[in-house]
Amino acid sequence: MLPEPPSSKKRRFRGLNDQIILEANLPDIAIAPIVSSDQQRNWRHLFSSRGWLICMTHIGYNIALVLSKVVINPPPLPITVARLEHDGGKTVVDPSFFFHIFLYQTNSFKFALSDNPLTNSDYTLAAVMPHSRDVVLWSRDKEWTAIGCKIIRWSSNIAFYKGDLYAVGIWGKVVTFGKPWESHLSTRKVVANLKIRGIPPLGSMYLVELDNILFVIRRRILLDKRDGKYKTWNFVVWEVNVESTETKQTKNLRDKAVFLGHNSSFSIKAKGCKPNCIYYTDKTNVGVFDLRSGHNIEDLYVGNSSLGSCRSHLWVESSLDNSGY
Repeated sequence: MLPEPPSSKKRRFRGLNDQIILEANLPDIAIAPIVSSDQQRNWRHLFSSRGWLICMTHIGYNIALVLSKVVINPPPLPITVARLEHDGGKTVVDPSFFFHIFLYQTNSFKFALSDNPLTNSDYTLAAVMPHSRDVVLWSRDKEWTAIGCKIIRWSSNIAFYKGDLYAVGIWGKVVTFGKPWESHLSTRKVVANLKIRGIPPLGSMYLVELDNILFVIRRRILLDKRDGKYKTWNFVVWEVNVESTETKQTKNLRDKAVFLGHNSSFSIKAKGCKPNCIYYTDKTNVGVFDLRSGHNIEDLYVGNSSLGSCRSHLWVESSLDNSGY
């Protein structure tokens, strides 16, 4: 998905295989006004998970199927989940703060769908709140519910794997919270600890399922002294055995290609794309990294890939088959 101005309802999708650009309009989002500017009120931030777009505006958001009129409307995230500060034992909530979060803290929000709502009605949406680090869950017949256990500090990504909710932190600790709506979800179990060094380490961590195996991928960045911007340097991949907690580093993605994005990361069979490669986005580039050679082999886009703090390129997998956009 190509970046657009923050207030635009239009989104453009470029097919990876055929390079055809399709246009779609986002659905309207009904929310209470929080700021005076109509333009700011309509700003949207998008996440993706299992082929669906998660569209958030201030404290409201929709899930909209890409290029479709199918729309799911969960209730707004509960305002009590975002605990801002305490005054005499009471939680003080400033509604305008949600706009501050929207502008500057959206990269800290994380969303993950357990299943594709088109094919499985028994799905769960998980969300991580940026300040409280609370993990909250929602499904069709339930309200937003905090699981009673905070996400690991400096969490980098969350994902569902074999029905269980997982999270990875920037230092490489991988934890599972178990299956949604089960009583033991209030505790977390460490399944891997890669012990990444750095205070904090530069880069991002991702969780990807590939051939029914959980992989952890680290994107390492370096400062380019020529223009003063941080850019992707390389990637390191580990295969995780969640039962034995054993990990091993690998450069073999089989016949798959991996797509790494801000909120959603996934693998597909390399049809129309390069096998054993990582397709990634950052603020200056959309590129292809060959894992075996350890080099970036293609730049799909070079330049400023974001419009302000809220827009960037976004990988969106097809929700109907095993192909990517």
